[in-house]
Amino acid sequence: MKKQVAIFGKVLQYSFSSSKMPAVLLIVANILLGLLSTVQVWLIGQIVGALGTVNRAAGSPGGNLSACLPYLLGLFALLLLQKFLFSAIPYGRTRLYARAKEKMTRDLFEAVNRDAPVYQELNDQQIRYGRAGDFINSKFEMSFQSILTLISGFTSMMSVLFLLGKYHLLFPLVAVATSLPVVFIRLKQDKAMHAMYKEQYPANQLGAYYLNALTTRDSLIELQIFGAESLFLDRYQTIAKNNIRQRTGYFIRHALHGNMLEALSILAGNIFLIGYGLYLLFNWPGVYTLDMLSVIITGVMSAQEDVIGFAFNGKYIAQAVMYGEDFWDLIDNVPDGEETTTKTSAPRHTLELRNVSFHYPNCKDNRLKEINLTLRPGETIGVVGENGSGKSTLSKVLLGLYTPCEGEIRVDGAAVPPSGLPFDHVGSVFQDYVCYELTAGENIWFSLPDQAQDAGEIQRAAREADAHDFIGQLPLGYDTPVGSLLENSVRLSGGQWQRLAVARGFYARGSLLILDEPNASMDVMTEATIYRQYYEQIRKSGLIGILISHRLGSTRFCDRILVLKDGRIVQDGTFDELIEQEGLYRTMYQAQSQWYQETEVTGT
Repeated sequence: MKKQVAIFGKVLQYSFSSSKMPAVLLIVANILLGLLSTVQVWLIGQIVGALGTVNRAAGSPGGNLSACLPYLLGLFALLLLQKFLFSAIPYGRTRLYARAKEKMTRDLFEAVNRDAPVYQELNDQQIRYGRAGDFINSKFEMSFQSILTLISGFTSMMSVLFLLGKYHLLFPLVAVATSLPVVFIRLKQDKAMHAMYKEQYPANQLGAYYLNALTTRDSLIELQIFGAESLFLDRYQTIAKNNIRQRTGYFIRHALHGNMLEALSILAGNIFLIGYGLYLLFNWPGVYTLDMLSVIITGVMSAQEDVIGFAFNGKYIAQAVMYGEDFWDLIDNVPDGEETTTKTSAPRHTLELRNVSFHYPNCKDNRLKEINLTLRPGETIGVVGENGSGKSTLSKVLLGLYTPCEGEIRVDGAAVPPSGLPFDHVGSVFQDYVCYELTAGENIWFSLPDQAQDAGEIQRAAREADAHDFIGQLPLGYDTPVGSLLENSVRLSGGQWQRLAVARGFYARGSLLILDEPNASMDVMTEATIYRQYYEQIRKSGLIGILISHRLGSTRFCDRILVLKDGRIVQDGTFDELIEQEGLYRTMYQAQSQWYQETEVTGT
């Protein structure tokens, strides 16, 4: 209960912080709506009482019609006001919810970015982010709505119960007692539904992946080539059928049985109260009148609906705790005393790793082991090794994305705090490049988003990445939207996307430039052009350059080459030094070079 009250306060806080005056007006409107329900019950009782009173002097009911006319007019005005409030409240609630949702989305974004990148990559953490986003987009709206209707329901419930209590204390007590079983039944249903939601969420994500693969252009083409559409469709349908089976079981066990119990509880209470009301009316006609019976019938039914509605809307606060647990935990997880970092942006700095070891959170074995390395301005370092040797992990440690589990990183001899990045601006191109739905120029520029676009520098980076010519042939040049979502977008080939990614890395002009397998979608001539520009830029600008590649020939002109094996640096030297040594580099180089020797290809 303590946690639910705290969440209740947080939901209110989001409402008021998003827009204070609309929130106040909505609360006042819901209080008024709650009071109108009780006034309606009273007015109906007065009308029934007036019509049932016989005007003995006149011998006709005409006088009674004039007596109930004010109540009829009052009821008509009340219904109009209710109609207005029923129309206005959802409109105001929707607008206020949209503003609260915007603030929650930004808070979630900031919370996600407080997590270290190594944790962001974990599947369990991705699921938490997904559930938190799902809460904002669907479940929070119900919690948000319940805060407002809870106020209306509470006002109506208390006023109707007070009105019933004026006739006999038994009426409000039985109205509440017959409603409570419904409340407990629905709470049990909610807990079962939430357990099923959490159980199904990972499978639903996988199902969405299969469905997306069946509708996404690139994957659909490959599935058609291999005739594998039915494989993905079958797996999607298996997940969908399992969900239907689970939901059907839930409906039978909880919803169907629960609804029957609810109906029996309400029906038994109503029969008892109506019977007792008739008993009072016939046995004490001078004390209890026909209008009392009308108030009891309508009031008890209204009170039961209010009690159930109050609990029904209150349960969404419980849902805000259950479904929103990932969201609330994420935004509340603000590190205490987080160490600030002074990042260096000048291009000439020495980067040093001292006895650095690293392992992923879900793995005990170190991916990097006791790495000692010094990188100097204007120096290009090639990093090679077999798959899984730790090359990409090393690049992310150098960038400051991964914090060493042991050892330390130093810039110009000063230790970099665990929460810090070695440099303010860096350039990086990873093998898994991303296709961003922006213009061609924006795809290059956003590596320095805090600075205004520099058309000259954007074109310079594009030329160095061998992207300027194909960009110039686009309909609007650098202003052409690329991808598939923006209006008049142009689709690019894999090689063109990769050249944009390389240009983005060149545009950053930071202290460190890392190319991690940037040549996967490039032809040989483009690759040669980019590497030549890369070497020239490193030496001319005084950057630290890291080139990670499976193609050992591309590292031939690096100042030094590091050879990694099982997370350790097993060789460090120039190309000439390593090729003369009996070691892993020479073995890998000779194995690759055989593919380019005519005698091996032709067998002559």
